[in-house]
Amino acid sequence: MKVVALALSLLSLNAWAISKEDIGALNELFIKTIEKNEKRAHTGVAVSVFTANEIIMQKGYGFADAQKETPVTNHTAFAIGSTTKAFTSLGLKLLENEGHLKLTDKVSEHLIDFQLANQKISEQVTIEDLLSHRIGLPRHDFAWYLTDFTQDDLYSRLKFYNFPVGAEEKFRKTFEYNNLMYMVAGKVIEESSGKSWPDYIQQAVLNPLEMKDTSFGKAKAGLDVATPYLHDKAIAYKEISNIASAGNMYSTTTDMTKWIQSFLQKKWKGVDDLTNARIGLDNENPDLKYGYALGWMTNTMNPKASWFFHGGNIDGFSAMVLFSYELNVGTVVLVNDNASELNDLLVTDLLRYELVRKPVDKDFNSIKKRFLFPKLDQINLASLPLTTKSEKVMDEVTLFENPGYGVLKSFSKDGKDYLAYFKNVWEIKEMVDDTFNYSFPLEIAGQVYEYPMLIEQGRISIPFQPGTPFVKFSLTKE
Repeated sequence: MKVVALALSLLSLNAWAISKEDIGALNELFIKTIEKNEKRAHTGVAVSVFTANEIIMQKGYGFADAQKETPVTNHTAFAIGSTTKAFTSLGLKLLENEGHLKLTDKVSEHLIDFQLANQKISEQVTIEDLLSHRIGLPRHDFAWYLTDFTQDDLYSRLKFYNFPVGAEEKFRKTFEYNNLMYMVAGKVIEESSGKSWPDYIQQAVLNPLEMKDTSFGKAKAGLDVATPYLHDKAIAYKEISNIASAGNMYSTTTDMTKWIQSFLQKKWKGVDDLTNARIGLDNENPDLKYGYALGWMTNTMNPKASWFFHGGNIDGFSAMVLFSYELNVGTVVLVNDNASELNDLLVTDLLRYELVRKPVDKDFNSIKKRFLFPKLDQINLASLPLTTKSEKVMDEVTLFENPGYGVLKSFSKDGKDYLAYFKNVWEIKEMVDDTFNYSFPLEIAGQVYEYPMLIEQGRISIPFQPGTPFVKFSLTKE
């Protein structure tokens, strides 16, 4: 990360000078990067490089659908994941401009039933806190990712999602990325505007920018939408309407170029406030020069030019957007591959090319082995403490329930034990460990993890959220 920060800082010393004459060489560089780092022939990539008023380069590579050999174009729609968050933060800024709210308002002023597990924190949380990930509430992503809970279901369960020890002391001092809080931000938009979150964003943002190929969820994305891939296989589109305002948009490089150009043009009143860092990304060294603003990550290491960016990842798709006001440049990279490094690598290529006017050399190849920016959409499977012993699983069909996470069903079939959780069915296997006695294969975005669990005294405990107490499912009669 330090190497990348240096690259951004050095680039900031120069005026942005990529000309149309450079496009051929840059295109060849992109092709080499794609071929070198993506051995899977299916991968499709869409790239756009632009200034406030001019498109420098906009091109598609590979296939939107490998089976049909449908090429990627500038109008191919991709899921953009968490780059959706900046639309939500702008929506709230526009409502502030109209006098409907202030970003410094407490959330409870607009959502009277807003309640987190910590009452003191609930009473203090502002809209700005929601948007900057500084509340301190861990992600609890499994609550929306693995379930069929609606937005209202999740909202009503917020009071059951645990904070870590010492949360009150860490409030507004700790960066803790949280998709659920952006779901709450979407509800604030709905309450303040009297419209659904999609309708408000459509009318207030997409229509003025003529973003005609941008939609909310795959169902409305039209026919020209890329197929999501993982390990050479097409996978299902992930529907996340339950946290729509955190990451459920689809868009194209054509539309996303218009979106970022609206920032470069400063089309929106008070738009600078959205890129003003509220908290440092590194909790060990909380320096606002590398921070999180309102839907944007920030790099202001060089005072002559700042960079604002965000990644987006959801099953089978990856996205990256980046821009600088001082250098008057922006770029968008969309990929139909799961948690792909390509979006980061292509942005790195662009930065490196501008620095030395030649392809990436061996001295800079180390960057290619790392993500340019953190993959904040990925579920965090942290190591867990070894503290307790456990006992054998029950043989009969049994229901267990947790108020925040819902119902687990344990049952046996053909001599094997299983857990059923919403649409997920997992085979339970015994394991040797000082803490856990069973594990199950948990699939996340098509990748399978052996996930541990503890069964004792009629209760199933699963570390769904590392860093907080285990999620405990207790016996229930229904």
